[in-house]
Amino acid sequence: PGADARHMSVTSEYLCVSVPPVMPKSFANELMRIFAENPGSRRVFLLVEDGKKPPKRISTKYSIACSGDTIRAIEKVVGKGAVRA
Repeated sequence: PGADARHMSVTSEYLCVSVPPVMPKSFANELMRIFAENPGSRRVFLLVEDGKKPPKRISTKYSIACSGDTIRAIEKVVGKGAVRA
């Protein structure tokens, strides 16, 4: 049980957003705007999924607050279920 508890506390410090391997600049700009407007303590990582291998995890410079509104705003851009908190 101790290892699970540690794992949970580590994952709660991050927010992963699944994105396609290629995305329009407007798409990326909208995500960056959402991240910038919702500062907080969770580091944001992008998971690039191309369907061929495990997703590549890319660190961003953003740390955001993880509210329902923030997640909905991100999902409006990248699609429902793309945010993994």
